[in-house]
Amino acid sequence: MTKYLITGANGLLGSEIAKNDFFKDSIALSHQEFDLTNMGMMEEIIKKYLPEIIINCAAYANVTKAEEEYSKAYEVNAAGVENLCKLAKKYGIFLVHFSTDYVFKGDSSSNYEYLENDKPNPVNLYGKSKLEGEQFVLNNLENYLIIRISFLFGLNGKNFVSSVFNLIKTKANLKIVSDQFGKSTYTEDLIVGLQNLLSMKQKGIFHFTNKGRHNRYEFSVEMLKIMKKYYPLNTNIEPIPADYFPDKTPRPTNSVLSISKYEKITGKKIPTWQNALSRYVKRKVENLSK
Repeated sequence: MTKYLITGANGLLGSEIAKNDFFKDSIALSHQEFDLTNMGMMEEIIKKYLPEIIINCAAYANVTKAEEEYSKAYEVNAAGVENLCKLAKKYGIFLVHFSTDYVFKGDSSSNYEYLENDKPNPVNLYGKSKLEGEQFVLNNLENYLIIRISFLFGLNGKNFVSSVFNLIKTKANLKIVSDQFGKSTYTEDLIVGLQNLLSMKQKGIFHFTNKGRHNRYEFSVEMLKIMKKYYPLNTNIEPIPADYFPDKTPRPTNSVLSISKYEKITGKKIPTWQNALSRYVKRKVENLSK
């Protein structure tokens, strides 16, 4: 019997959870080893390991491509989650599922932060697929934890932050979107948050991000400032509107998630995004210098 079964183990979040000591009593499986669209495969593995808790990090996460291939996004983010729910219910397993700020329309006023019980209304098909996954959990399970996150970044895998890190090192000029606001979530802090929620046996929906509203331009400027401690850089970063780029995928303008519920219930304060970014850059530089 295993305590945790971690799906999406090759991904940005799953790979880091699997390496964390808190989750050492776990089996971590990639998409190929535990395919959310294959009920037979999943049930055989669940019967073999009998996990107490499934931590679902598997997801279709390409926001732009989801507009063109929604069936693929739905297959993993919605139908795949429904399959997980059926098995979790059948075998009495607690399910942890990660969702997104993109379940909200994101047209709120600049100082508003979405609460867990606000009504979702996604503006793109990626958000729609994630919302449908949430609804399968809500409608089928009592023992679950849905954690909505935003703008996830970490050391493993390719993401916006790793891309900008490399561009700052190699390009003289960058153009970064400045008119879409949200919060960011550092995997290192998210894993601590997950540990706290599981230790306290919390259920329901929680939002978890680092503290502080920002846009990607502000985030990139802060990254440049931090990187200058380690590298001789003269990169210029220019703010631009989202419609500057040819990608016409609708995205929330202001999808800031409130973390007040998490901080109130756990009594823990989440670090600021500037603090998280500073720790990320330090670890990134250290890894590259090895």
